[in-house]
Amino acid sequence: MCSPAGPASPPQPHGPASASRGGPGRVAEGRSASATPQPSRSRRGPRRPGRAVAMRRTRSQPTPHSPAPPVLSPVPPQIPPRSANLQAGPARRSRCDTRSHRGTHAPPPPDRAPQPATARPGRGGPGRAGWAAWDRGNARLGGERDNAIVGVSFRCFSFSFVSFRFLSFLPPVTGVQRVSRSHLAAVPAGDASSEPVELFRTEGPSGTELRRAAAEPGGNAGGAAAARRSPRPLDFCRGSGLPRRGERAHRGRGRGSLVRFFVVIKILLPRRAWISDEGRPPEPAAYAGQRCAPPARNRSGPVRSARAAMAASIFAAVPLSPPVAVFKLTADFREDSDSRKVNLGVGAYRTDEGQPWVLPVVKKVEQMIANDNSLNHEYLPILGLPEFRANASRIALGDDSPAIKEKRVGSVQSLGGTGALRIGAEFLRRWYNGNNNTATPVYVSAPSWENHNSVFMDAGFKDIRTYHYWDAAKRGLDLQGLLGDMEHAPEFSIFILHACAHNPTGTDPTPEQWKQIAAVMKRRSLFPFFDSAYQGFASGSLEKDAWAVRYFVSEGFELFCAQSFSKNFGLYNERVGNLTVVGKDADNVQRVLSQMEKIVRTTWSNPPSQGARIVATTLSSPQLFDEWKGNVKTMADRVLLMRSELRSRLEALGTPGTWNHITEQIGMFSFTGLNPKQVEYMVKEKHIYLMASGRINMCGLTTKNLDYVAKSIHEAVTKIQ
Repeated sequence: MCSPAGPASPPQPHGPASASRGGPGRVAEGRSASATPQPSRSRRGPRRPGRAVAMRRTRSQPTPHSPAPPVLSPVPPQIPPRSANLQAGPARRSRCDTRSHRGTHAPPPPDRAPQPATARPGRGGPGRAGWAAWDRGNARLGGERDNAIVGVSFRCFSFSFVSFRFLSFLPPVTGVQRVSRSHLAAVPAGDASSEPVELFRTEGPSGTELRRAAAEPGGNAGGAAAARRSPRPLDFCRGSGLPRRGERAHRGRGRGSLVRFFVVIKILLPRRAWISDEGRPPEPAAYAGQRCAPPARNRSGPVRSARAAMAASIFAAVPLSPPVAVFKLTADFREDSDSRKVNLGVGAYRTDEGQPWVLPVVKKVEQMIANDNSLNHEYLPILGLPEFRANASRIALGDDSPAIKEKRVGSVQSLGGTGALRIGAEFLRRWYNGNNNTATPVYVSAPSWENHNSVFMDAGFKDIRTYHYWDAAKRGLDLQGLLGDMEHAPEFSIFILHACAHNPTGTDPTPEQWKQIAAVMKRRSLFPFFDSAYQGFASGSLEKDAWAVRYFVSEGFELFCAQSFSKNFGLYNERVGNLTVVGKDADNVQRVLSQMEKIVRTTWSNPPSQGARIVATTLSSPQLFDEWKGNVKTMADRVLLMRSELRSRLEALGTPGTWNHITEQIGMFSFTGLNPKQVEYMVKEKHIYLMASGRINMCGLTTKNLDYVAKSIHEAVTKIQ
């Protein structure tokens, strides 16, 4: 808060000390160069061209026995000749006469002509030639300055309690005037003295500018010079009523009162209102040399343009991404009101009633976890729940795996199979085949799950290629094309392999074909990255569905295997996954896991526990493990049943083509061989929703809709070519 004002201090003589403090004298504008040099007013340096216009709020005067605080004085204007309206009329009392409040001043000289820049009796602080403009304004206003302003300043807000008659306690806009914000607003570090902060509005060749000068200790104006070098646009210049270029300052008392009214309003606003165009409080000494906004009547100024730009969202240029196809298909199915509608697109298990199925073993384990009072919600280790990781890798590699016995297996709990793919892809991009080698080729089957391409592209790989897999003519595996692509692939290329139940074709290599694939990959030094999302769900046997992964491990491959427990445990929204790492030795595996830990830390930081506890509890208990295998076989058997029933109905209808591929395929999905036009017919005419590639989810078939789906496929094949 401001210190209370006291009586005026005695006059300060201007001698050599003053001169040395203020610097060399200057010659006032409009005066002869041969005139006696006057003491300097400040250290602001050469005056910029133009006519300075400023405002000032007065402060309390110093006590009689204390020296006057250093005051930052603006450059005095060139004092114009006394105008006729000032010469006319009776003498008027100024603010500086004997009846003034707070800091009584000696009466001004009777002659209002410019005074030499020497000390003036009765004034608190050194006198200046610029005070003449102040006095003339006092005279012109008729002495209506009997009221005082008491300023109360705080760090965050500046309140002014004002008692006035005609808001005329500020001088008119003539010559140089000063307006002072809260003197704590721009106090330099280490100095809390009440030095004024001055705003100068200058109109010159460069246009209308507002400058802010903060006095530094010792009374110099170094702060003003610094302020001039820190451009900052000001919003409160707009509409302030200050005179523009060419306007005369003495148009009359009506104009002056209006100007003072706007000035007072701006001063009385809380400090928060003093903001810049960027919408944040201005920094100290940051206003100098800035172009102000145009007057309020000019609506095309830079401030309005900036505000218009800020009104638009910074995300306005973000394009709308197309929806994910399978989820869009499900949304369209829900909006369809036709009673015949069938959803064959969703990648989740459904009962014969078309409903999701919570495995009985999962319900039992969930109840066990809920009744276990020893469990809490503390963070898991970054790499995940240890018992979950160990059991997940065990069912993928087998109990008698040599890699497990040699302790060269590690694992990372992930957010589903997609999270396992992403962690593995991120690690390979950083550390495989050199450091940060984004040019390493990554091979994905054609066709494949669409997320395979996206995950590795988002991980930073720039060379995503496809290898032959599906033979559309034979509706089966193109083994020769696959082996040929591997033979011609660059060494150390990465191949994404489906461990079982290939998505979307449902066609898997036989064990003999897997051996041929492994032989080529070993000879060509290719890296196998398995995606195992349907272990147990495809054939009903954990060992059969994991045969390919276990064979590669036995052949001495270092590999990654991304595991998902969404399908075989029915934990779709729990996001339970695991990345199994097989290395040459334990030391290599530990170093790999240490880097994966860093990747996880910046990806999801820490995995969830609920789904991992369900899986870990089930796999670690022999009784629960056997029950789970029975639940998985139930799901697999229903899928196999729907395959055989669909094939038999299509063949009974005499549908053109061969349909044995439906039963030869395995897993949740079947690649029907329908073309895009036939798929469109199925969706629009028959309200049967399936992917544009012709992939259908066998779990969407039930004993109630099987005949309708078979007849619809028959019509699509016979009518649409």
